[in-house]
Amino acid sequence: MYGYKFADTKEYSNGRYVVNNDIVAVIDGKKWTERDVLAYERRLCLQGMSVKAIAVTLTRMGIPTITGNTVWHRATVQEHLTNGNYRGYPYAVNNRFAGRKNSGHRINEEELIPLPEGIYPRIVDPEEYDAVQEQLRLNQEMAARNNQRPNLTLLRDGLVCCGICGRRMYVHHHTDPRSKEVLRSEYECNRNEGGEELSHNHCVAIVVSTLDPLAWEFALPYIRNSKLIHAHVENMRGQLKERNHLQPLKERLEDVKQRIINLFDLGETARDADTKEMYRQRLAALEHEKRETEKLIHQLNNTTEREEKLRAALDKFEAWCEAQRPLLDNPQYEMTQKDKHAALLILGVKAIVWPTEGYPERVKLELCPPDINRFCDFDFTE
Repeated sequence: MYGYKFADTKEYSNGRYVVNNDIVAVIDGKKWTERDVLAYERRLCLQGMSVKAIAVTLTRMGIPTITGNTVWHRATVQEHLTNGNYRGYPYAVNNRFAGRKNSGHRINEEELIPLPEGIYPRIVDPEEYDAVQEQLRLNQEMAARNNQRPNLTLLRDGLVCCGICGRRMYVHHHTDPRSKEVLRSEYECNRNEGGEELSHNHCVAIVVSTLDPLAWEFALPYIRNSKLIHAHVENMRGQLKERNHLQPLKERLEDVKQRIINLFDLGETARDADTKEMYRQRLAALEHEKRETEKLIHQLNNTTEREEKLRAALDKFEAWCEAQRPLLDNPQYEMTQKDKHAALLILGVKAIVWPTEGYPERVKLELCPPDINRFCDFDFTE
């Protein structure tokens, strides 16, 4: 398994896993271990890079795979990012489901057998692992390949949900079999998962041309009102915590480096074995502190860069609303679908749809707290 290697125990050879810290590549003077590569994959993912782009990046860098290949594949990176064993919580796939693992089937928790802790040493903190899974989910929602005709729908990317099961509805384009022309587009939730519960067996659908205009009419009063938009943007800016931890971390790093130098000076005078061992242990602790501080600085730099993009996106959105406001009542003005979709996403407009019969409401529209991490790269039409 990538990132680990076997080590001997008193009872057995190759009796347990340990983290593999062997050097696998040297690039521009930097030594790379498999653990470094795994951390780099997670860092790129949390920056919003797609799994395929990460694989291309590793290939271009010249880092070899576990088998020594020079070309990385998307499936390999996906496995690294989603393998829960790296958290130190090992599991195995139940034999009844083992054949599904490589068939495109997504293994769920019921199909896993927990193994004793300690088999795999922890490489990634559970919090970081969870953040990576959330980013992968967002990447999937925002991927253009999930909707080959994005300009035909406004409520893509999870903005419309099924009222029965709560899951996001997908877009189904009904096309002419010969010309491939789209005849009708619908948002659908079609569940046929067995069992008797309605949440696992239902079909809810609504025509795009019916729901999209309702959602846009719902959003217009907010766009027209500069005070509401400003309050909304300020609320989202409040989600971006002001951080001023970089300078103290840099000072801490310089302090640790100086203490390492001082320790070397003192260690040269050591004569007896006990004193030398004490210095070795202290040096190991300082080097660990240095690595952890460098990691924190790098993470904080990445977070700061992303938050700057988010603030810029919010500024663009507020300026865009200001520019659009005088044009909204002009019958000759046609706003782009791209801008409409981005506005709905930033506002946090959400549509909930129920079947046509048996429910008090067919559609419910509401304003939800938006996930600000989803629109940092949006660019509104000027």
